[in-house]
Amino acid sequence: MSKILIQIPCFNEEVVLKKTLLDVKNNIQNLKDVDILVIDDGSSDQTASIAKSNSTDHVISHERNLGLGVAFQTGLNFAKKNGYDYLINLDADNQYKSEFIIPLIDKIKGEDLDIVIGSRNFDKISHFSFLKKKLPISNKLRFCFEK
Repeated sequence: MSKILIQIPCFNEEVVLKKTLLDVKNNIQNLKDVDILVIDDGSSDQTASIAKSNSTDHVISHERNLGLGVAFQTGLNFAKKNGYDYLINLDADNQYKSEFIIPLIDKIKGEDLDIVIGSRNFDKISHFSFLKKKLPISNKLRFCFEK
């Protein structure tokens, strides 16, 4: 059996976090050995309290805002230290739909993938810069799901 960690980095996400956690829990209820980690990146609102009061398995709080990269690394370190086999990163605002978690895990296991990166259709996002839309790495990644 595989140990799975779903991490949700947060910065001032009290308005959306409860709904996101509920959606995630509803979509993983048939999975075993899945934990949810909320990384509160120095929020000044009630993000950490909401995570704790909604039966989140683990909550890590940074004393101040360190940025998404550090928050992500905090979750990665936690996953490695605690022997998780898979780490799934979601956003607190629910932009990555939790309904795709089970198909994502099935695809990772079925094709023995080491890393999967989800993508939006970059060309159609008006606020993305030309450089962000055309970075060479974007053409070399394997995407499991596109919308």
